[in-house]
Amino acid sequence: MPNELNHSEVIHSNLGTRGAVSSALLALLFNASVAGAQSVPANQDSSAGQLETVMVTAQRRAESIQDVPLSVVALSKESLEAAGVKNVMDLQQVDPSLSISAQSGAVIPFIRGIGNIASQTPGNESSVPIYIDDAYYSRLFVPYLSFADNIERVEVLKGPQGTLFGRNATGGLIHIVTRDPGQTTEFSAKLGYGSQQTTTGQVYFATPLNDQLAIDFSFSGQNMGEGFGTNLYNGADTYFRNFYTARSKLVWTPSDTTKVRLSAVQVRDSSSIGTVGGGGLRNYTRGLPPSFTQEFEQPSDFFDINVNYNTKRRHRGNAFTLRVDQEFGFADFSSISFYRQSREPWTSEGDHTNARWLEYDLNVEDKQITQEFQLRSKDDSTLSWIFGLYYMNADAAYDPVVITGEAIELGGLRTNVLIGKQEIDSKAAFGQATLPIFADAANLTLGVRYTQDTVDGFGRGFGETLGSGAIVSFGPPYVDEAKFSKVTYKVALDRSFTPDLLGYTSVSRGYKSGVFNLLPLSAPAVPPEVVDAYDIGLKSTLAGGRAHFNVSLFWNEIEALQTNVVEVVSGVATPKLASADKARTRGVEFDGDLLATDGLTVRFSGQYIDAEFIDFPNAPVVTPLFVAPYGLVGGVGDVSGLGLPQIPEWKLNVGLDYEVGSGLGQWLLGTNVAYRSGFPWEADNVVEAPDLTLVNASVELKPSFARNTSVRVWAKNLTDEHYFGNVLAQTGPAGYLASPAEGRTWGVEFGYRF
Repeated sequence: MPNELNHSEVIHSNLGTRGAVSSALLALLFNASVAGAQSVPANQDSSAGQLETVMVTAQRRAESIQDVPLSVVALSKESLEAAGVKNVMDLQQVDPSLSISAQSGAVIPFIRGIGNIASQTPGNESSVPIYIDDAYYSRLFVPYLSFADNIERVEVLKGPQGTLFGRNATGGLIHIVTRDPGQTTEFSAKLGYGSQQTTTGQVYFATPLNDQLAIDFSFSGQNMGEGFGTNLYNGADTYFRNFYTARSKLVWTPSDTTKVRLSAVQVRDSSSIGTVGGGGLRNYTRGLPPSFTQEFEQPSDFFDINVNYNTKRRHRGNAFTLRVDQEFGFADFSSISFYRQSREPWTSEGDHTNARWLEYDLNVEDKQITQEFQLRSKDDSTLSWIFGLYYMNADAAYDPVVITGEAIELGGLRTNVLIGKQEIDSKAAFGQATLPIFADAANLTLGVRYTQDTVDGFGRGFGETLGSGAIVSFGPPYVDEAKFSKVTYKVALDRSFTPDLLGYTSVSRGYKSGVFNLLPLSAPAVPPEVVDAYDIGLKSTLAGGRAHFNVSLFWNEIEALQTNVVEVVSGVATPKLASADKARTRGVEFDGDLLATDGLTVRFSGQYIDAEFIDFPNAPVVTPLFVAPYGLVGGVGDVSGLGLPQIPEWKLNVGLDYEVGSGLGQWLLGTNVAYRSGFPWEADNVVEAPDLTLVNASVELKPSFARNTSVRVWAKNLTDEHYFGNVLAQTGPAGYLASPAEGRTWGVEFGYRF
């Protein structure tokens, strides 16, 4: 068991360190003379030979990224392509503050060590929300986030965004911004073919309908002819994903002061993922179910499985966003309306062998409606301010989950049926203002948000008996309601020492609503998660605009951290949402880019983080049984002082983008190297991921004899690293189960645009 901690000493030490950081920060921001800060001319030149100015909307208004007093990374479509970033999962290879995995088809992001490994569960939102065009998606799947030609940029905001964005943004957020069609007709298409007999396609078309109306259409899709692995039981492919995403946006500008945008997206996703107790975790695979007497063949290939019941998933989703922007004489107004719904039937193995031990049929449904109103000051206003109202209603359900197999039959049942439903009704009001102080050499930002959440839960369990087929209830339905409210805030100071050097500090609070555990829904909701964050940073522009270097120190105190654990009920391991009393993340991050020569840009970034449970004495833990009846035994343990799950201590990224001309045409070369250190997969820190380095590269030619065309050759995971995308404790012979991530992939892509 982990070492016991003296919690009073830890708290005292933390407060002392934060006080030292605050004192150093105030000296940094305000000891230099105001006159000196104003007298240094801008070291910028509007001519060529400088890095591009990147505009972001991190504070709900367009600003240069180097002028925004918070840690934010923005990546254009071109930068994403050069680095080999094809979807949101790959973002962690270019931004070290990010750690992203996926389970049950849903994306699980972390920023600065704050995230929620249980957010793949329907109804349990992420601690790092994802927005698309200012619309919050409470549950997101990878195909929604494939980066096609309709993407304008991706912004990653670090630290709690508890005032302006608010909804569950305790760790930060990811904002994907898509292009608006305008008064120019545009067309682009890409067709690709690569490893695993994979065919990919992208199409983007935008055109004006008249001088006030424009529309675009985009499509991206993938079809894998073969999977990464084979199911030895039946010879079927496994580890594959086929999907398409279709989007359209209609923009209407009836006047110079009014803009209306209506967008729609449809996603279809079919995949066979597979989870095995193989690869690097084979030493954790022990035993067989009591009634299983067949010989179990362990797959020898990293991606192969041997199961009688494939894990298959189909996701069907649609979303609609209506944004209205209206300029008034004194302020600007925005209304953002959003609707999303999805259905997700899938099957899953419970034992992950060719035994008929545990089999799951799950039907997941969820939908959400949000409405946001914003009133903002004009861009040239001395006092920059924004006020807003926010509403969300979200339903999520397992309806039903049907469990079959010998493990159920041993209890006299043919089926075990579980139903779990949850509804969240959330209301919030927020405001933030930035006021110039100290003769306009510095700014004071104050923000506040009040959120009120009502969460209703319904759970029911019953079974069908063997023989007679009678329906047996496991007890009365579980009905509960929980209400939560919280005030979150932000206090920030920033100062421009010179036009090329910005210093900032902030104290902020983030809040994530309490929720029910849906599978099974049979207990009260876990309490809200609250993060108190302290941040200090510098942003610099160097060498006449040819280089940027930004650095930030952060410290996050987390109360009631919502985390995923495994609970064993009647011999069946079930993921469960638990609440750790206290946790902490602290560290340093940096990022920079350098225009080394004309056409050659170097990107680099890194993060060191110390992330641990401070107080979690009653954590549910599991112990593998290596003798009959095998499987797992549930229990309680003290994990205080252990590392937070899925958080690497070190992450480092380096990338190169090189554009050069030749007689044949214009060449674009890109490469990216991403390193992360090892980390524990679960709260008990028993199983750890090893260190990992991934290398991506691409070469693109735009031939001079056909300027509207391009040919691109790319490869991801060049060294063919075999590693896992997820590991979790489980019942049955596996003990610990692992889901491999993609191996080396490559492809050739042909493009055309006008």
